[in-house]
Amino acid sequence: MNLLFLSLLLLPVVLGSLYEAFWLYGVLGALSWYHVCIGCTSRAAGRWPVRVLLLGGTMVVVLASWAFATSLYTQGVGFNEQFFFHLDINTFRVAQEQYGLPYYGALLIGLLTIFMPLVVRVDQLDERKSHHMPLLLFLLGFAPMHSMAIFIADQNAQSKEPVVVLVEPPTIDVLPLDRKPRNLIFLYLESLEQLYFDEQLYPGLLPHLSKLRQQAHSYTNLSQVRGTGFTMGGIVASQCGVPLLFRHGMGSVNTALASIQNPLPDYNCLGDILEAYGYNRTMYKGASLSFSGAGNFFNAHGFNNAKGNEYWQKTLGDVATTGWGIYDDTLFQQALIEIEALHSVDTPFAFSLVTLDTHHPKGHASASCPAYIHSSDSMLNAIHCTDYLTGKWVADLKREGLLDYTVLVLFSDHLAMRNTQWDVLTANKKQRKLSFMVLAEEDAKVFEQSATHFDVAPTVLDYLGIPGYPTLNAGVSLRHGATGPWFQPGSEARAIAQAADFSGRALSLKSGFSVDYRRQSIVVEGMEFVSNHSGSVLKQGYIYGVIFDQAGNYEGVVSSRELEYFNKHSDKLMILLSRSSMINGLVDAPIIHAGPSQSAELYLFVGYPGKEARLEQIWWDTALDADELQPFLRPEGQSNNLH
Repeated sequence: MNLLFLSLLLLPVVLGSLYEAFWLYGVLGALSWYHVCIGCTSRAAGRWPVRVLLLGGTMVVVLASWAFATSLYTQGVGFNEQFFFHLDINTFRVAQEQYGLPYYGALLIGLLTIFMPLVVRVDQLDERKSHHMPLLLFLLGFAPMHSMAIFIADQNAQSKEPVVVLVEPPTIDVLPLDRKPRNLIFLYLESLEQLYFDEQLYPGLLPHLSKLRQQAHSYTNLSQVRGTGFTMGGIVASQCGVPLLFRHGMGSVNTALASIQNPLPDYNCLGDILEAYGYNRTMYKGASLSFSGAGNFFNAHGFNNAKGNEYWQKTLGDVATTGWGIYDDTLFQQALIEIEALHSVDTPFAFSLVTLDTHHPKGHASASCPAYIHSSDSMLNAIHCTDYLTGKWVADLKREGLLDYTVLVLFSDHLAMRNTQWDVLTANKKQRKLSFMVLAEEDAKVFEQSATHFDVAPTVLDYLGIPGYPTLNAGVSLRHGATGPWFQPGSEARAIAQAADFSGRALSLKSGFSVDYRRQSIVVEGMEFVSNHSGSVLKQGYIYGVIFDQAGNYEGVVSSRELEYFNKHSDKLMILLSRSSMINGLVDAPIIHAGPSQSAELYLFVGYPGKEARLEQIWWDTALDADELQPFLRPEGQSNNLH
């Protein structure tokens, strides 16, 4: 039984180190925790409370170890923004669909490991031996803790950088054009970075895209920076010139972006500017628009026609899908129909499409694609498929005259996360760059200046002939050889990027707040936060809320069904909504305005979990003004000791 316990503790460590050997030293942490459990159980033989405490500690160790192994498996690195951005119920749903056996296997193994301290056999140990050493070795060798510490330190360092806060979006001045504005077709190629073009590494992998590249303005030195390494981060950064940042230690960023109907309200983005110039703006995705709050962003920033997996399932009927959404061959077919319709109207249009088949870790090639003759690897076949579909689609557009007077942009939303080619990708780290090419009826040219996602939008506006935007937020047009401001000494680009937030502004409770009962939303200084969990309607049993510091300054949002999740952040002032009476567990005081039934449609919590707080049942719109909130607020800099 003891050997089984040790093996189960070692399993996630060994599996994770297969994808990043550096973390193999985590074996020391697993071995040490095993000896901690055996030693403590031996000294307290027969004392079940000790075993229960060890069970709790083992649960933390197991959850952290499997989460860490998952991060190494999915992206090849430890805990980072990308990992926590995707840590939500939708990701678990996809994991169940795509990796059923490994998913449930890991779940069962984890549960078995957690309960092993209750049944391990112990022999009497030498009382003269110190049992502090295993605990010390555990702290030195527990890799997930070290990775989390590095992530937190990086977050703290980033938060101390100077910021430039924009309080409202600048006015979009529509200037006279010296010619008819060009149409725009913007293709986001999921994870399709430049290294895949290397013929030495991947012969014949991208023949169609390579041909297009030879005809384009190709930007070969775009780096991925913080807040841009996942699909919505890459889309926001390339549209708005600012990143999508993770700002607080609670909850998922998916929930945060989905909370705000008008995310990034203080920034003008590519879609906003094109809207001002009279463009018809369309976005097609194969994945769900609710995931990551994508629909909120598109609707708020200029896309008057956004369609995702929900729409395709409803209108196309029995269509083939992956766990993420519809296949790319179906999406390209629908896109061709839409562009034909847009082209038939005498209005400039901007059409954007986000591919999906090359999603990590294995890719999902559409059935209509030819096989990649040099390898049976699933990801390479998915990449080869995307190349085939893109080449065919562009050829169809040309044949129908749909590229006339049109700027065609092909851009990788972000660098690849860990996939079946991870060994090759990591062995060529210095060569890994974003793909960015523009076809605009100009002679082919290669641009090698350093740049980032932030420079894409102003560059595209330059090609379209839209005046007045040589720069946009943290970006600059690269078309005439300028280096991206991120790499320019003395530039404010890094400060502007650091200031970016979902709310876009410095909100506070100085004027109180209100609750819209029908929409189940919290409104602070005109900013509405709609209750949800990772973009889905808030379900029974979940608690949603907005987080503030003790002075009432906005920090973020959170959604969870675990009371302990809120209690461990009891130093944060929270406004919480829930349809479940379980929220009673966060307060000691009686419920205010309790009706004849103990079951309310909606509960409102204000205060500090487990400490100073009030809880009331509500059946209509309600509000608390500044005076009513005063008991919960602390002046800036005052001690945060609460009772």
